[in-house]
Amino acid sequence: MELVQIFSLLGAFLQLLVYGLMQDGRIQVESYFYQSFNTIGSAIMFTVSVIIVNYGFAVMEGTWCVISAYGLYKTYKANKLKT
Repeated sequence: MELVQIFSLLGAFLQLLVYGLMQDGRIQVESYFYQSFNTIGSAIMFTVSVIIVNYGFAVMEGTWCVISAYGLYKTYKANKLKT
């Protein structure tokens, strides 16, 4: 198996793991765990899509990564205000 495929599977696993846990109610969207894994997973998938030259996938995952990073920032900001 090619290295790019391994990274693709890792990115997909991270995104699907936190999405499934969130849907099951085990984690909250506002948690660092959810936001971090979602951001990392989408960043990996974006990188893979650029390597394999799939522009539609790159746009989707790049946008997902930016939105997830913003969610991570909002989580950080909300937690900082609590302390």
